[in-house]
Amino acid sequence: MTVISNKGVILKAIPNGMPKVDEHFELVHRTIDIENLKLGENEVVLKNLYLSLDPYIHLTFEEPGPTVYGIGDLVYATTINVGWEEYSHFKSDAAFTLKHLKLKGLRVVGSAGSDEKIDFLLNELKFDAAFNYKKVDLDKGLSKHCPNGIDIFFDNVGYWRILDIAIDHCNRFARILVCAFTVSQYRGTDIEKDFEKDFAEWVKTGKIIYKDDVFVGIENVAKGFVDMLSGKNLGKTVVKLSD
Repeated sequence: MTVISNKGVILKAIPNGMPKVDEHFELVHRTIDIENLKLGENEVVLKNLYLSLDPYIHLTFEEPGPTVYGIGDLVYATTINVGWEEYSHFKSDAAFTLKHLKLKGLRVVGSAGSDEKIDFLLNELKFDAAFNYKKVDLDKGLSKHCPNGIDIFFDNVGYWRILDIAIDHCNRFARILVCAFTVSQYRGTDIEKDFEKDFAEWVKTGKIIYKDDVFVGIENVAKGFVDMLSGKNLGKTVVKLSD
């Protein structure tokens, strides 16, 4: 028998608003008996090296709703085997940033929630203009930096107020790109090959600049998640679990 540690982080209480590390999360110690683990066809045990912490996860922190299924109904669930753990059991089925717009020759204006992020946009990503929406009214900021209107708006927040104000500044036939919005035809096959060719070349030549906020150890998952929701992260928040 070969038993290995499989620590995980669970949600122990539903937060009302912003979650707190000690109040809403708990580090649990579990084990896996590798030799006696029963795996089905095409199933494997994976050792997780990194975890991705994303804002959408907060939307799953809610009390279960009323049961609307009849007795005997087969219910499909997607949450049973999902969580923050060091090891995961999977069945084998089968940043990007606005920097690429600069590489295409567009004039790019950005907004962010901290001066550190504004500095990154202006001095590293070389945006043409950027402003802190927590210090500058969004409507006034867009009027100042986009006097001729907006032709392309990239929504990476999902907050309706920001989108509403941006729409007021959009020109006729403007394009609005909504990050992580689920649609049936997500991949534009007519432009996919050109994008992959350009993007691969930009990555290879170091023209795509990105930042990671890396936390080490599953013990720091809750802190990394709360910091990310609080806007303390500069880049993509990940947790390094193992080498």
